[in-house]
Amino acid sequence: MIKEKMYEKVQLFKRQGYSISEISSDMEIDPKTAAKYYVMNGRQFKAYRKKHMFRDKVFEEYEKDILKVYEMNEFQRINMSAVYDYLEEKYGTLAASEQTLRNYIDYLIKIDKLRLNEKIRVYRKVPELPFGRQMQLDFGQYRCRSGLKLYIFASLLSASRYKYVTFQDHPFRTKEIISHLLNSFDYFKGVPEEIVIDQDNLMVVSENAGDIIYTDDFKYFIEEQKLRMYVCRAADPETKGKIENLIKYVKRNLLSIRDFKSASEANESNSKWLKRRANGKISQATKQIPAYLIEEERKHLRPLGNSIFRKNSHIGREQRIANEKAYISVEACTYQLPLKYRNKTVEIYVTKHKLFVFDLLHTRGDYFL
Repeated sequence: MIKEKMYEKVQLFKRQGYSISEISSDMEIDPKTAAKYYVMNGRQFKAYRKKHMFRDKVFEEYEKDILKVYEMNEFQRINMSAVYDYLEEKYGTLAASEQTLRNYIDYLIKIDKLRLNEKIRVYRKVPELPFGRQMQLDFGQYRCRSGLKLYIFASLLSASRYKYVTFQDHPFRTKEIISHLLNSFDYFKGVPEEIVIDQDNLMVVSENAGDIIYTDDFKYFIEEQKLRMYVCRAADPETKGKIENLIKYVKRNLLSIRDFKSASEANESNSKWLKRRANGKISQATKQIPAYLIEEERKHLRPLGNSIFRKNSHIGREQRIANEKAYISVEACTYQLPLKYRNKTVEIYVTKHKLFVFDLLHTRGDYFL
């Protein structure tokens, strides 16, 4: 790319009496480049820039796709990586870099084929945390052009910026949040010291004089997995800005330029996007690739224990046979089951505060005590 600022700096040095070799050395540029800019006047440079600036339009064949993407997003400025990722997913490996795409889009703007609606955003850097210390969790919603409404579950390890995202097509229930949490721990291959959430009513009932009161199922899950929770206020950028940025990133980079008709279709695309883009590209915050940093962070995560909330897990369960009156005995106490369980076998799982009883024939494996 022909750089106007470089030309202006060369001309400034020239007016100050510097030689070509001195300019080349001071600016750390090739002597041929310094000499080329040294002899040009302003009119010659403009002509040269116009002729050569975008002579290699690798992305010209994708012009209709690029303009369509911006049209779909009401001509707002889009992250260049989102456009590049869209083209890469549609056409496979591209012949040029994101910078070349950026140059080509600048070209479309300069020749007035593309007009953007500008919005200014201000960002603030958040202090970093050590490996294994913290995971942030948040939710979002997105309406696809097909009419499908996606409910977003997203989690992120604060140090490595390694991300987990999944979608479903209906509002979350507490048990589904727990299931997604377990899946995210599997994805991360471990559990961090602390999990940051906001006061979502599926996890938190209320705050009483500084004490957080959790919903029953979520409270049992926390105790079962020995999780340390940090509950912050909703939309708190200082505490959970990383995860809020991830929700925005999912919407703008993955969802804004794609259309899905089902949650399963969205999740299929999402799994590839996580590997290729969200975790596979350099993070602007860490300047490193999350997929590489996670290997170090995993050394600082603790192993995930078995969970009663994992539907396909049977570790820690015991069988009991209900008597003719549908009673079972557990640790010297008797419990009445529905009469349909008379003389039938069930599975139990005992925690500090609750007894779970599972119907062996129930297809979903849900508990009822």
